[in-house]
Amino acid sequence: MPSPKPYALKLSGHAVQGWQAQYIRQQRWLARFLGAQTKEDKLDFVITYFQNAYHLRDWLRILHGDMPAKLDGFFAKNIELRLCQDICHMTKHVILTAPAVDKDSTPSIIRVYGRVDGWYGVNAGLSVRTPNIEYDLKDLALRCSALWSEFVATQELTEDVRKS
Repeated sequence: MPSPKPYALKLSGHAVQGWQAQYIRQQRWLARFLGAQTKEDKLDFVITYFQNAYHLRDWLRILHGDMPAKLDGFFAKNIELRLCQDICHMTKHVILTAPAVDKDSTPSIIRVYGRVDGWYGVNAGLSVRTPNIEYDLKDLALRCSALWSEFVATQELTEDVRKS
């Protein structure tokens, strides 16, 4: 990983609170998604949630020197986080070159009918699908949020490397 470049000033406003800012930011995007009223907002907010949830990994990796191996293991044992990673990358880039879930295909976000809760229209929801997995995006977002909450609660994350 390349060395991070210093900020023009001692710190940038987006990073003053360290990894906690990114953790809270991904929670806010989840809340926006869950409260969204239009299909467009629901799709935009859930995509933005996955982008922010995945990038919490970067914040922890960079700000805590002992995190890379722990984060790699955390992602390796949780397919939900690898789906989050793929959604993040495929919605930010034109081409997903290194899928985390299925090395031979890029997942698809699809509209699924027959949902009792109809969170994305009458009897409809959105899912992410690979050749072997289909996961409702609302359920996936809630699961990723729970996994991150469990992970940060079990780590000693009070300081980051910038404050040493």
